[in-house]
Amino acid sequence: MTDSTTSIVGPESRQLPLSGPRRGFWDRFILVPGDLPPHEARRWRERAEQRRAQDDFVVALGDWLGRGPFEVFFTGTFKDEAVSLAVGKRAFNRFTHDLSRQLYGCRYHKRVGEGVFGFAAWERQKRGTPHVHALIGGLRNMRFADMHAAWRDALASRRPQREGFAWIKPFQVVTGSYCAKESGKDEWDIFGSWPGTDPRQEMFDAIRRSAEVVKASGGNGFER
Repeated sequence: MTDSTTSIVGPESRQLPLSGPRRGFWDRFILVPGDLPPHEARRWRERAEQRRAQDDFVVALGDWLGRGPFEVFFTGTFKDEAVSLAVGKRAFNRFTHDLSRQLYGCRYHKRVGEGVFGFAAWERQKRGTPHVHALIGGLRNMRFADMHAAWRDALASRRPQREGFAWIKPFQVVTGSYCAKESGKDEWDIFGSWPGTDPRQEMFDAIRRSAEVVKASGGNGFER
């Protein structure tokens, strides 16, 4: 079992405590119905192991995001039901590009470490229209009203009648876990010029170290 001193490395090489769902001795086993044929029992076990691995990934990702250098939790939606995921991504890219230009100048992309950055997770509503949840940093205390205006402009950049809504809140640790949970529904992405090293490599290194600690403890999940 791991103890409270076990840690993983996250953004800016800070030490992050390892956490996750509490799992006892019996939770290390996968119970398979006894009336299943051998081939069905094997598939049952494989699906259960995949779900458990996904749960552990979401927990580790949430821990990493919850300690990231973000400033706001952003949710952007589209009023038009005909919006595809590709169109939504283009609008969000335009939104982050406009924010970076306002804060860092038109040539921000020519300079390393400048521009807004963060993590975005996409989810489809029941009507099939996508919306985005994002943790955004590098905003230099930008006013929420200016971010709302940038989202409206991004939606109308190619189709003037397109509308949508934005919800913006100050970043909290719990929003990292929420974005991690949403990442398993459609797609997710890391965007912008992060401070320090490559955020993708940091994230996967942190999750890999977590998995190695769990494996060494003899369990299939994260222990506290």
